[in-house]
Amino acid sequence: MISALETLRDLGADGAPTFWRRALSRIGLGVAAEWAILYAVLRGLSAQRSGESTVAPLLLFLGSLWILHWANHQSSLMMRSRFTEVARRSIAAIAGGLHRLPLLEFERLDRRPLMTLLVGDGGRVAAAGRPLLGLATGLIRTLVALAFILWLSAAVAVVATGVGLLLVAVMVGRRVLMSEDFAQAAQGESRLYEVLRDQHQGAPALRLHSARAEELSARFRELSARLKHTRVDVWSRYLGGLYAYHALLLGLLGVNAFVLPLFVDIGGESVRETNLALLFLLFALVSVVFSAPKVADSAQAAVRLDEFCERLQEEHLEAATVGVSQGRLANFDHLVMDGLTFAFPARGGRAGFGVGPIHAELRRGELVFVTGPSGSGKSTFLKMLCGLYPPNTGTLCVDGEALDPAELPDFRALFGTNFADHDVVDRVVAEAGGEARAAVLLEEMGLADKTSIEGGRISARALSTGQRERLAMVVARLRDRPILLFDEATAAQDPELRAFFYDTLLPRLRDAGKLVLVVTHDEQHFGLADRLLRLEDGRVVADTVTPKGA
Repeated sequence: MISALETLRDLGADGAPTFWRRALSRIGLGVAAEWAILYAVLRGLSAQRSGESTVAPLLLFLGSLWILHWANHQSSLMMRSRFTEVARRSIAAIAGGLHRLPLLEFERLDRRPLMTLLVGDGGRVAAAGRPLLGLATGLIRTLVALAFILWLSAAVAVVATGVGLLLVAVMVGRRVLMSEDFAQAAQGESRLYEVLRDQHQGAPALRLHSARAEELSARFRELSARLKHTRVDVWSRYLGGLYAYHALLLGLLGVNAFVLPLFVDIGGESVRETNLALLFLLFALVSVVFSAPKVADSAQAAVRLDEFCERLQEEHLEAATVGVSQGRLANFDHLVMDGLTFAFPARGGRAGFGVGPIHAELRRGELVFVTGPSGSGKSTFLKMLCGLYPPNTGTLCVDGEALDPAELPDFRALFGTNFADHDVVDRVVAEAGGEARAAVLLEEMGLADKTSIEGGRISARALSTGQRERLAMVVARLRDRPILLFDEATAAQDPELRAFFYDTLLPRLRDAGKLVLVVTHDEQHFGLADRLLRLEDGRVVADTVTPKGA
């Protein structure tokens, strides 16, 4: 708990050194107002019994009530605003760095834990202000309540302190034990999610294979039943502990009313006053008991966010790609891949797949088809070419001069890409007049009635596989880059669209002076290419020049 408090303390003070001083002053003012209300009630009751005027206690009561409302509102607003900003800053740092994380490292990320981190842990940090406020208020209330009770009766203060220490010890012990139980429940939820994901993604196949569908359903029922028992057991013990706290706390009132008068000379008036003070103490301890686990969870979430942010420090990121390539690269004539090699890292004791050495020369105004069996390295070849995968050996040259690492952002800006996953984000950056051109391209690809691009945003992306392919082609062409890469761009297209792509679109792009590379298995169209590169086992085994129109 101490480490959790230190973590959240540092987060709150980061960039706002006076935050905790201002927050604690308002929390302290609120607690002081609570005790002023208690004092006003006690004085008012005493005045009524003695027949004195209750105006002064009433005014104190009303004034303290207003101060309490203001202080609570201000402290809550400060905590909520501060930790929401902390969460926003962390998530913005992650989102702002992900696109600059080297692609190979990004591809190794498990996307589901990443989304859990951004949404789940980000939400926990943003909500940390409320439990932290409850914990801070509860601790201050506890100290003030004990001091007030000590002023009323030393004996009651000793008993209350003992019970409070016992509660803290029990709470800490329960927290350690329950953390493992909650982790077990979380693992069960994760396994259940995997089954649901399989049922969703494998829906067509499962409808054709009832045995597999029933096996998944049986697995879901088994995991669901097991998770239900785990949740019931975990929460029963957790809530049972909380109810025990309540009983112990309320028992303190009974000790004060029935047991202490047997051993200590304490009058009825003092019993009433101390019991009222003890009620405030009970509320304070309950606030601490309920807030502490949530504070610890928020601190753990903050640590996980911080650890991931460490992976996105500037020294680990690539330079941002520029909008439009400039300098010597903008008007390049030809590219040379001179002995480029690349190998994926080994995993599970198995050597990683390797590509190369690649020797190839590619010229502007050339249409190149890249073919080969599945797994031969075609997509990896494209990612090496556009600088997404750094080569282990070899040199990439532009117009006879080796590409300098500092030129990589400019070099990447030469490419418009359409990789095989056909995933298109909803924001599109186009050149001047891009929206008008987008409308033409969407009409050309038969998508004008399905979606549009307005204000740099794609209006609809819930499209069929073939429509997403065509939309990806539109986006790749929209930025009008001198090099275009199409990776299996027509795998889900009907014959008419496929014929348009090969017979009309590709020759048009080549004649416009672009270097166009197309990964394809459509052998009937091979004659349209200027060059045909064939890959097998990560190597170029054939580089054939095809006469135009052959």
